[in-house]
Amino acid sequence: MLTRKNSTTFLLSLLFLLSGKLNFLFAQEVWSLEKCIERGIEKNLGLKSTELGLQNKMVSLREARLQQLPTLNASVNYGLSIGRNIDPTTNAFVTQNILFGNYGISAGLPVYQGGFVQNNIKYNRALTEASARDYEQAVNDLSLNIAGLYLSVLLADERVEISRKNLETVTAQRKNMERLVEIGSRAAADALEINAQEARAEQTLISAQNNAEQARLQLRQQLRLESTAALVLQRPDEASFRNIENESYTAEQLYQIALGNQPGIQSAERNVMAADIQKNMARAAYFPRISAFGNINSRYSDAAKTPTTFSDRLDSISGNFNGVPVTFEFVNKVPADYKTISFKEQFKQFIGYNFGLGASVPIFNAFNARTSVQRAQIGKSQAELALETRKENLRLQVSQAVANVKAAIKEFDAAKKSYDVTRLVSENTQKKFEIGSANSFELTTSQNNYAAAQNSLVIAKYDLLFKQKILDLYAGKKIR
Repeated sequence: MLTRKNSTTFLLSLLFLLSGKLNFLFAQEVWSLEKCIERGIEKNLGLKSTELGLQNKMVSLREARLQQLPTLNASVNYGLSIGRNIDPTTNAFVTQNILFGNYGISAGLPVYQGGFVQNNIKYNRALTEASARDYEQAVNDLSLNIAGLYLSVLLADERVEISRKNLETVTAQRKNMERLVEIGSRAAADALEINAQEARAEQTLISAQNNAEQARLQLRQQLRLESTAALVLQRPDEASFRNIENESYTAEQLYQIALGNQPGIQSAERNVMAADIQKNMARAAYFPRISAFGNINSRYSDAAKTPTTFSDRLDSISGNFNGVPVTFEFVNKVPADYKTISFKEQFKQFIGYNFGLGASVPIFNAFNARTSVQRAQIGKSQAELALETRKENLRLQVSQAVANVKAAIKEFDAAKKSYDVTRLVSENTQKKFEIGSANSFELTTSQNNYAAAQNSLVIAKYDLLFKQKILDLYAGKKIR
């Protein structure tokens, strides 16, 4: 027997456990559709690969722009020449080992390239924009895929709830039937039918729970969550099921709207632009190319000497003067000692400059330019065909999407009517069963019909919502 003290302790412990349980439940993170899409965009590996492709195109565009800048290069050579060599500073033959060095700075600037550089920038800009639209299209496709998985989980959860309530109802009826059989108000055969109905309801619940867990697992995998991570989803309100004024759109009107906002179409348009620019790039090979250049050079050799002291030397020159042989003598200053010219002095002494313009004029290149232009023209035609194909596919998809929403609205309305009717029939059959004017078979049949109508209604509801999400994309709206 519990004392007052023990009772107080028990109640406090129970409250503590319940509060912990409630805190755990309230602390669970609720995932909205928008949050799931953000997570998917952040973690999806395929999208990351597409993003890297976009970054690569941006690098190519930056590289094309930098081709307008001049080039500047420096060169340094330093080495040892052994044996009989030419002194690079005097061009005289000497027999000695020489340490030598050559130094230079060269610059170049493209002046005229037949428009190739400017067109290359435009070409890479168009490709970058196309890649950016491809990334946006991949985001849209991923968002729609996540929305489908998200709604599949909500649908599966509602079907679990329907199955659970149906099982609870059948279990209560089975217990009531057992009581009636005990007091003799009902035959034992009626109890058997209820027991079979309860077993079927339990099986249906287990199947619904398995389907819900499978749907939740697929969503976790798409979001790259742990397989055991809790995933509590936010349910949409009823207003979400009619959030698009579908009747205000015809298929043609929605198609014209989609043409202006669908990234896949915009990407194909940029590819056509790029192909047209590439044709102009190929034509640049018909024109001459002019570039400016400039160079600064100097050199060094340890064989380069300069005299430090001089000595007097008596020299003579023989000749004739009025037919008489004469010899003239004179004193000549000759170097007596040498030193190597310093690097600084040699660098200044031998420095040289040159600059000018260079031209390359195409005369005959085995028709390479013509072939490149023809190939570019074919590429443009292919890009135009790809654009028209995408437009045609978009028209078909929009028409199908509008028709699907209209059909889904009708199915939802029909399912709602069926639900209302079967609910009334089930309630009426339950009352008849309680007063003995309906048997257990009629009762279970009406309940099965009611459960089927409930399932049909939630299926129609989420099917309508998903198809409206598709219209959202074509109308240029964000999925949320």
